[in-house]
Amino acid sequence: MKEEYPNVIYKYRYLDDEGHILDMIKKGEIWLSSARNFNDPFDTAITHRFDELYDNKIAEDWARAVVKREMPYLTPDEIEKCVSKKLTEIRNNPDDYIEKAKERIIEIQYNKFGICSFSESNNNILLWSHYARNHTGVCIGFDTEVIINYANQIAEKEKELLDLVKVKYSNEYPKFSLFKSALNKDDLTDIFNLLYTKSSDWSYEKEYRLIYWEKTNFGIQLGSKAISEVILGCCITPEHRENILEICSSLDNSPSVYQANKSHKEFSIELEKIL
Repeated sequence: MKEEYPNVIYKYRYLDDEGHILDMIKKGEIWLSSARNFNDPFDTAITHRFDELYDNKIAEDWARAVVKREMPYLTPDEIEKCVSKKLTEIRNNPDDYIEKAKERIIEIQYNKFGICSFSESNNNILLWSHYARNHTGVCIGFDTEVIINYANQIAEKEKELLDLVKVKYSNEYPKFSLFKSALNKDDLTDIFNLLYTKSSDWSYEKEYRLIYWEKTNFGIQLGSKAISEVILGCCITPEHRENILEICSSLDNSPSVYQANKSHKEFSIELEKIL
């Protein structure tokens, strides 16, 4: 985590009946889900580069590595014969192989990373509508320093990687080089591009992603100190408003609480500090 981050990143949510959002405020609890659950079917989509199947050096190096891994007892001459046979079979029927490879890689990506999305904006009307149930929910501000400290702690103690990265937006899918990635597993460029790239149509979200490597669909507790702000939607019910104010007032690390109001002059939201 070497790049510069906003001091606060925001999570827009509606008030669920199970009380998960109240736990988020009380305990700094967040959920890191699989990309399988995303609402954008294009998110983490892959365009595989299979043209390398016909690049003799890349394809042969890849096939040779596969043969050596699967049949380490073969002699050098036997390995080369198997390499030639394997590539001939694949090139004679590439569609079948390519389809199976795609399915395998996509399944790996869905099960390999837990992702929690945030925004650097706390007053975006569309985000309030889409994720806070038409402004009836809340926008919770997380202290990025707390997140980074937590990531450093688990890296040191658990040897696990939690990464916070700014999403980049593009009109094209990120490219994924199947053979090069298989040959050089330490080169994570393709994976980074896959996880951190979304369609330009979503650029208004100004998204940051918190990504937990090798684990998915689970929760972590950052502690109440991670919550620096709670913003109440302009259409929040009086009952929810009072409940959240009571919770925030009782916390040892009491966050600032704001009421979002519709501007009388323009299509915008104005924040009024109430706690």
